[in-house]
Amino acid sequence: MDKKKYPTLYNVDDIQAIFNMNKSTAYKLMQSPNFPRMKIGGRYYITEENLLKFLKQNTGRDVPLQ
Repeated sequence: MDKKKYPTLYNVDDIQAIFNMNKSTAYKLMQSPNFPRMKIGGRYYITEENLLKFLKQNTGRDVPLQ
């Protein structure tokens, strides 16, 4: 299968590394209703496209965490 046909997915560990935050904060962000994530088999993921959109839409804003 050609991997380029599938979107890049980030999990909690990836979000933790990208934003240089601790794991519990990364989980809170992923669980936030404003964060465009999906849950597959009990694990949270976000596509690269949705992450970039989220960042663009929330630049300069405080993002509330649950």
